[in-house]
Amino acid sequence: MGEISVDSGGFGGPAAWMVSSDSNRVSPPVRYGQVSAGMQLTSSPQPLARGTLYTVSVWRWVSGTPNSAEYHRVGVASFVP
Repeated sequence: MGEISVDSGGFGGPAAWMVSSDSNRVSPPVRYGQVSAGMQLTSSPQPLARGTLYTVSVWRWVSGTPNSAEYHRVGVASFVP
């Protein structure tokens, strides 16, 4: 399973948008507020506020069981619109 999250105010802030996949694959293109092929909407897109810090994280499922999953953050970037 993979996931892309956009958090407001930095990592761990309120989710501005989130999509996930049942595989560790994300098909391009990825655009804010759109759901790419093979992805599911996890958190509806919120309007981006000018001058606010946002952090984009790409997560990859590594291993685990239904009660204990391990994810690694494989990419991160911040931006201010």
